[in-house]
Amino acid sequence: MNVGSLCTGVGGLDLAAHHLWGDVDVRWVSEIDVDASEVLAARWSDVPNVGDITTVDPDRLDPVDVITAGFPCQPVSQAGRRRGADDDRWLWPHVARIVDAMRPATVIIENVPGLVTIDGGSLFGGIVDNLQRLGYKVGWTVMAAAEIGACHRRRRVFVVASTADTPPPLTASGPVGGGVGRLMPTPTASDHRGPDLARRHRPRSGGDDLCTVVERLLPTPVARDARGGRNATRIRGPESTGHLGRTLCDVAFADWWGEYRDAIGRHERALGRPAPPPVVETARSRGRLNPRFTEWMMMLPDGWVCDIVDRRAAALRLLGNAVVPAQAAEAVRRILGTPTLFADTT
Repeated sequence: MNVGSLCTGVGGLDLAAHHLWGDVDVRWVSEIDVDASEVLAARWSDVPNVGDITTVDPDRLDPVDVITAGFPCQPVSQAGRRRGADDDRWLWPHVARIVDAMRPATVIIENVPGLVTIDGGSLFGGIVDNLQRLGYKVGWTVMAAAEIGACHRRRRVFVVASTADTPPPLTASGPVGGGVGRLMPTPTASDHRGPDLARRHRPRSGGDDLCTVVERLLPTPVARDARGGRNATRIRGPESTGHLGRTLCDVAFADWWGEYRDAIGRHERALGRPAPPPVVETARSRGRLNPRFTEWMMMLPDGWVCDIVDRRAAALRLLGNAVVPAQAAEAVRRILGTPTLFADTT
């Protein structure tokens, strides 16, 4: 399966293609962000980055079976001004231009749910109409990352357009995290001996994103010793020495997550890797959101972004704009595997 990628970011949709079809050959990517391009160059060193989607000549691109496009969400996001097609960052016409010229068998699109609702649905209807006029059958769904075991909601809309009555066969679903690590036990209520920080710092009304909660779990918690007093050693990792038969990291796990213990445990088991510390110490602060924790939340391969981009703000920005690969793969499976869902939008 050959894939071409538009508005690639750090390659989340293209990693989803690996989940879906196994042996995937990414032929080209299109990305102008310097930091994202650095990640792509490191991860797919032999894949050309064709640059700005607005100036790409599709006649110069290798033909592909699948085109992925996670075009910018800012024009339709509830967090922005929602100018839609009047926003300079509205890149759908350029995606459509390239799809029209190349006519891949399958097109996969990802965006925020605001894409479906803006302008009373007319903008999204225009996208579906564009694809149908090009001869594609179109299906779409809105799903949350939590539906595949993630510890956060992150609802996104996924669109699949296919020229085939019978889409290409999909591989069996495998581990979402690229391997199984040592899973921490999910603490029970009796294990929780530290302050319930999450309970003292509930998310604001209407927000359930774990990142919002973690930002409030500061400073980095410290364990209590066997006598109930404060232990002056700040917890740094799973190799810390024990406390009542459990590691200091286990105690910190309970302190950090509070009422989110079950969600973190579910995410660990879905991903096959333990959660990294949610906060890190910096020169300016006793604790700030750890980019590696955000990368873990996004279910990307370990170090996919953070081993390449070591600037905290840049890494968090890339991860905040990224796609959860396993979520995207499951959404595509649902669309292609549910005939009524796929047929209802044709």
